[in-house]
Amino acid sequence: TTIIVAHRLSTITNVDMIADIHQGTVVENGIHAELIKDPDGTYSHYPKYRSFHSQIEFL
Repeated sequence: TTIIVAHRLSTITNVDMIADIHQGTVVENGIHAELIKDPDGTYSHYPKYRSFHSQIEFL
């Protein structure tokens, strides 16, 4: 078993299982393809959040 802590989603898109942990609690888990499609999940909002903050840095 290997545990990976990642700040970039591209690092973990091909792993067997992703656990999204918030304040010490697993809020959702699954594979990237499933998690990214869930509009109510926190994981699916990360790319939008990252894109928003990247745009702010360039302003």
